[in-house]
Amino acid sequence: MNKVDAPYSAEIIAMRKRIRSGGVDSLGFISWTADHYSAICKIFIADFEHGDSLQRSPAEDIVDILRWAFSGLGHFAPPPEQKSIKAGPIDLQSIYAGMGSCGIAATNFIETQMGLRIPCWQAMVRVT
Repeated sequence: MNKVDAPYSAEIIAMRKRIRSGGVDSLGFISWTADHYSAICKIFIADFEHGDSLQRSPAEDIVDILRWAFSGLGHFAPPPEQKSIKAGPIDLQSIYAGMGSCGIAATNFIETQMGLRIPCWQAMVRVT
């Protein structure tokens, strides 16, 4: 471990090492908060995007956390002027459509944002 990585966990150190290797142009990760999954994604030099099938906003401190985790890693760190993360395209889940599918929706958000040629997740109306 070098001094730059000293304040980070082993997982963040491994991610930072992988990014520094030069072979990373996009990343995505799943967040689980209050029994609900959402996703954060970054492609090339574009801003981070947040995908949440309940249309919830990301945690208020997420930009600061991302800035800390990606500090010194060029365009992976949010720029100082960035205050929030924009919502990306994701279908809306409700008690009538897609209930219980937030993990699938979050994973699919990352996959589609990264350009994988798969269908976008859609909340299907539940028939009873």
